[in-house]
Amino acid sequence: MKIYLSKKSNYVKAVTIFSAVLLVSLATLSVLNNETYSLIGGIIISLIMFGIMFYFYSKSLRKVIIDKNEMILKKNIGKIVIPISEIEAIYRLESSNLPMTSGSMGVFGFIGNTMDNSICMVNDRKNMIKVVTTKDEKYIFSVRNPKHLVEHLDLP
Repeated sequence: MKIYLSKKSNYVKAVTIFSAVLLVSLATLSVLNNETYSLIGGIIISLIMFGIMFYFYSKSLRKVIIDKNEMILKKNIGKIVIPISEIEAIYRLESSNLPMTSGSMGVFGFIGNTMDNSICMVNDRKNMIKVVTTKDEKYIFSVRNPKHLVEHLDLP
């Protein structure tokens, strides 16, 4: 079993911290407001925003585990298991642009779906890997040593 950690880039850290500070500031301001309707609305909006932040936190990639027969994308909450026999292609992505259709553009990483219908869990846009399976599923993620991961699998 081989473990590859997914480290967050400085950009992802900065965007996440800025978003958290902004969220806490807005929640505090809404609670300090004395009007009843704005207080209730502020609390509801704050709960929705905290829920969104928690969602992106839970989907953020922590590590990739390569076992004998499977690749496990371990998220903060949950995992995605990809059988090695179903991996059609695996390669490094050199481009740092991620054209997202939905998801987070830096809060806890680049998490969501891309224009080519890939599931994206990127924490560092300089160390991205793309996996394509025989079931036409596509995953884009990042690890500290993407070159070693690709060489470790050594697909034909």
